[in-house]
Amino acid sequence: MELDAVMDMRACRERLRLYGRFLKLEHTFFSLPILFGGALLAHKGWPSWRLSGLILLASASARTLAL
Repeated sequence: MELDAVMDMRACRERLRLYGRFLKLEHTFFSLPILFGGALLAHKGWPSWRLSGLILLASASARTLAL
């Protein structure tokens, strides 16, 4: 039973590595002005650090899942 769990973890790690290769940081950085421009307009000022981090996480996640 433990061997199956180890194999499942290895397969999960390999899948995460594969998805990690899809993530292009250049594309995420290129979209930052558009993302934060929208956040500035919606928030009527600079968003908090927490919200800025969530915006970055959401954009990277959306790009990765879209591939």
